[in-house]
Amino acid sequence: MTPYNAPLEDMRFVLNHVVGLNEITKLPGFEGIDKNLTDQILEEAGKFSSNILAPLNHIGDTKGA
Repeated sequence: MTPYNAPLEDMRFVLNHVVGLNEITKLPGFEGIDKNLTDQILEEAGKFSSNILAPLNHIGDTKGA
């Protein structure tokens, strides 16, 4: 089985250049969000996807429904 690696750099690009995370963090209620926090969230989501979700796909691909 080929290991899954979450496209973290692509996700960071979307947050920073498409969504406009810098502008969002200036809104009331979002002041506590910064680059460090979003990087940590993305890293942990990537680990979850690789270690928990990806193996489930392999089972579905080999066994079927």
